[in-house]
Amino acid sequence: MKLLNKSFNGNDPKYRGHLASSSWTLCVGAGVSFSLVPTWYELTKNVVNDAFGWNCSSSEFDRLAGNTKWSLDSLLQGASNKLDLDGAEQDAFYSLLEKHLYSDLLSKMKTPLLKGALQKGLSNPRKLSKDETLALLDYFDTNHSNSTLAQLAMVLNAASSKKQLPLSVINFNADTLLHLLVEIKHIARSNTGPSWDQPKAQYVKSFRGVETSSKDVVPIHHCHGAISPSGNGGIKLKDSRQNIVFRENEYLEIAGTASTWAQTLCLYHAQNSKFVIIGHSLSDPNIRKWLAWSHQNHIKEIQQLLPKDAQTAPAVSPRHIWINVKPSDVMQKELMEISLLHIGVRICWIDSWNDVSNSLENLLAL
Repeated sequence: MKLLNKSFNGNDPKYRGHLASSSWTLCVGAGVSFSLVPTWYELTKNVVNDAFGWNCSSSEFDRLAGNTKWSLDSLLQGASNKLDLDGAEQDAFYSLLEKHLYSDLLSKMKTPLLKGALQKGLSNPRKLSKDETLALLDYFDTNHSNSTLAQLAMVLNAASSKKQLPLSVINFNADTLLHLLVEIKHIARSNTGPSWDQPKAQYVKSFRGVETSSKDVVPIHHCHGAISPSGNGGIKLKDSRQNIVFRENEYLEIAGTASTWAQTLCLYHAQNSKFVIIGHSLSDPNIRKWLAWSHQNHIKEIQQLLPKDAQTAPAVSPRHIWINVKPSDVMQKELMEISLLHIGVRICWIDSWNDVSNSLENLLAL
């Protein structure tokens, strides 16, 4: 069966409403939190420095990482091994991740009100007071309104009002910022009068397969685990740090297990909806494998529906969409487009990351 290279531009009016009549799943990676929390590389550098008691500069860490030629999950595993050898507490590695995941953002909270609100809101935004909610909303609107994260939160709220909710949000990030922004925007928008009430939730964090969400509420599945700040004003800590997939051991466990929650979750949604992938490099071999399995099954099912006397099979366009910035190099652009066909992904090109919301609004006809 021939696969068509059907990449397109996100603002192309021909694709307006492309997802409007479909079941769709938003799949987000670390790139959506860029500028708010460290990149995976920066987080690895900071955790390794802390675990080994070093103070490597970026250039020194570049040299170390380059000389080993090991992946970042291998280097994080080294940091974890060091903590174990030093007799650190069982959860010491998770504490280091928490510290370096949120420390930069917390340091930018210039008032005790803001800092406390962020710590509390990342765990449970519905425990925030009116003043805390509005202070956080003002901070993000003032400082990060063009971030991919803020654009996604805006689109997800708009999708609710237009009955274009995703089937789920699959979040590969350890931070819980997306849920925080979606919730505070929803709560503030729902309170236009003098009173301050908690509207019905539209999205809820999901940490484990045994946890089920309420009816008519979209789950944000943290399928690689999540970490909320422990200094959250006495709120009961709700996260899944013990399920974090950051170290080599955890990646090896996923690769060698027949049906982890992450695998079954991704396969189900890939089979029953169109993925919209944002902020993910698509370099993770496990995710590529799951997408490939889903695509192969999709092709097989199409072939089963063809008449027995059909002379030729129809050409098929990949149904999953990866939103990415269009490279200036024409050769790179063509290589990227064609190299994803076998996993059932086509590319929605945008000119810059500021175009995420416009492109999603076009695809959903919002």
